[in-house]
Amino acid sequence: MTESSIIALNDNYNLVATKGFFEPEISEFVADIYFKQTNFKFCQDVNELTITMAKEDLELASNSTVFSIYNTDRVCQLTARLIANNLNLPFYRVFGSKKFPSLEIYEFARYASTKKLSFVYTLRLFENMLTHISSNATIIAGIDSSLYSKFCRLGFPFQKISEPIFYLGSMTIPVFAEVKDIKTWLKQH
Repeated sequence: MTESSIIALNDNYNLVATKGFFEPEISEFVADIYFKQTNFKFCQDVNELTITMAKEDLELASNSTVFSIYNTDRVCQLTARLIANNLNLPFYRVFGSKKFPSLEIYEFARYASTKKLSFVYTLRLFENMLTHISSNATIIAGIDSSLYSKFCRLGFPFQKISEPIFYLGSMTIPVFAEVKDIKTWLKQH
């Protein structure tokens, strides 16, 4: 089942949530953002990276909701994917199966943002994303080490699971957070 909703964040940006639908332009946007990061290193070109991501995104579409923020020209500025728990979560494939505080698990994946957009919009995206899942759920993610550092400086409730590994062009840290803790943190910020 596919669903789509649009929320006007202000006069300049809309947040679009699309559930159960493959959006190849989002795979292309994420690959392009990742590939252009100066601290990311890839063994493949941007076209190969886009194809790899698009194949995986297509496989995960039925279990995913994609949250994207667009400007008034309908150009994507920020995106992230929320994937409902299943045996094919990229997190499990990359970091292995782990025990978490909840049986209700969601993976936060494919976070990508242009440098033009304030981090405040990432928080707005998180707020909206969390309205789609239970407060008793757990979020898992593999986060680039520099983004992880930024979240840590802000006191975000991610808990590091193990040492980083090289994944998707950068040193990536496996983390988890309970949704209720994220909601509490967002209310304070």
